[in-house]
Amino acid sequence: MCKTVFNSDFRITKEDLKFDYQESLTKKLDCNSTDFDQNTLNEIVLWKVNRYAEFDSQLISLINSVKRNETEIDTEKTNIF
Repeated sequence: MCKTVFNSDFRITKEDLKFDYQESLTKKLDCNSTDFDQNTLNEIVLWKVNRYAEFDSQLISLINSVKRNETEIDTEKTNIF
């Protein structure tokens, strides 16, 4: 049987408070004091399931440099990493 917060013997331990993944997103969410919006809620969900994908500005620029009507692969753009 799975224990939940509704079990009378439920306790949060020190181990429960340790997060060693998504460190930059953890810090960002911990410091957030604004009202929730769709973007913040999405970040929380993706953080919780450890599926948040963080891209640096160089990669975002590279992705945005691909034109919507391009029909051929530019290998200069695909072999960067």
